[in-house]
Amino acid sequence: MSLILWVVLMGGFSIAEAQEIIVSSPFAASKTRNEAVTRPRVDFNHDTCALVIINLDFEDVDFEGDIKLMQYRDGEWWVYLSPGANWLTILSEMHTPLRVEFAPVRAATTYTLGLRAPVTLQTIEVTDPCRAEITMVDARRFSRNDASGRTCALIRIGFVQPNVEFSGAVDKEYRRGEWWVWFPVGTTSTTVDVVGFEPLTITFEPLQTAVTYLMTLRKGGTGAPAATPKASEPKPEPKPIVYDDETPAMEAFNPDVENYHPVNPEIVIPKAQQTTVQVSGMVFSKENKQPLSNVAVSLKQNGHTVAYTMSRESGSFDLNVPLGSYVIEAVHPQYGDYVSSKPIKVSGATVVDPIVIGSKGKQAKTPKEPKTSSGSTGGWSWGAALESTVVPGLGQVLKGRWGSGIATFLGEAALAGGIFYTYTLAEEQLAIIENNNTSLTDFNNAKTSYKQYQMINLGLIGAVAAVHVYNIIRAGTMKPRIKGGIALAPSVMPADAGLAPSLSLTYTF
Repeated sequence: MSLILWVVLMGGFSIAEAQEIIVSSPFAASKTRNEAVTRPRVDFNHDTCALVIINLDFEDVDFEGDIKLMQYRDGEWWVYLSPGANWLTILSEMHTPLRVEFAPVRAATTYTLGLRAPVTLQTIEVTDPCRAEITMVDARRFSRNDASGRTCALIRIGFVQPNVEFSGAVDKEYRRGEWWVWFPVGTTSTTVDVVGFEPLTITFEPLQTAVTYLMTLRKGGTGAPAATPKASEPKPEPKPIVYDDETPAMEAFNPDVENYHPVNPEIVIPKAQQTTVQVSGMVFSKENKQPLSNVAVSLKQNGHTVAYTMSRESGSFDLNVPLGSYVIEAVHPQYGDYVSSKPIKVSGATVVDPIVIGSKGKQAKTPKEPKTSSGSTGGWSWGAALESTVVPGLGQVLKGRWGSGIATFLGEAALAGGIFYTYTLAEEQLAIIENNNTSLTDFNNAKTSYKQYQMINLGLIGAVAAVHVYNIIRAGTMKPRIKGGIALAPSVMPADAGLAPSLSLTYTF
């Protein structure tokens, strides 16, 4: 028997295609299944019913027609129809009713029909456009090379979603809520592709070598919602799909569904629409007074990078920024960094004084910043004091005062060793005193020695306490020599019985 599909819209209501139930496999007699014979049902005339086995991927469904019995079995609906029935309506609150018409069914014959709900894809939104952050050196520390051997640009994309693909990427890693994606130099766009989401194409300025960029994405809503009839309007008639005996069943398909391809939204990041002026200058090495290339130079305002560039082979650079006051910074992984001691006022085209940065380990002086840490008040560092409380001298070491920290640790360790040693000697003399076989002379000598060792032991305990208190005070008041460091702080961590006390170790750089 051959079948043909044709579609007729009933009623005058316009229902969006995305809301209609989709026929994934057409109505046809099955050549492999015979449940209508092995599990028969009869109608009121005692004729053996035909069985329609319906596969569908949604649960909210009901059927209308010349139905004698409906059963749900292992993900399939078994619908028994009286012989001669030629239509079936599928009802769902979430979708437009679908009427399927076919040639009259035969008794004791098994038919199959596949249905599925339309797929509604979610969207992806850009909440923070791609921007360079030249103070971050992740692109250099965790470098990847492109096909030409140049160091890739790194975009750290905040997007908590697994299995994300980025077109044109050299490599990608997921790290604590961020995707780290390495792109070849000069890349200007990428397409973000996630299962269940509409692909999103993002464009940006050409990426530069060994520069770290930041960008944030988030889940958006669903695609364009399907139109639904108003409550006051009559319910639309089902859309019929009719099968007859002229065309093979495998040729019956919905071309609108099979050829559907979602439109890829394209996000273009516009350039700032502001009047800008040029700021230019030169970068030199302090060691040999030679121009330095590949130095990341940026202009910042209120802690935010407004513009950045890389110095040329000649050491020169120029940036375009709006009028205002800026702090100029220069960063190089081998030669160190530079921060201007006071803001530079830009009221027109400006040439800044030459920037001179030293070799690695000889950083240029940077302006002092007021302490804003919640752990410090008026010059007292609670974090360093806590660190030296836990480990003598640790607070000094983490502030860059290695000599003072190591000396404090060794001093307290030596005093602690003395305490243990005198305690051991006192215990030995006490054993002699308590021995019943000890002579009078040995008893008197042991008693004298026991008292002496006890006095020395108490004196050493007092000395350790005094040195430890001094160590804590020094750690809290001592000025640091380095920007970065390690901080210890009390914390808790999960345990079998709930929470257990612990220490957290934080490294900043």
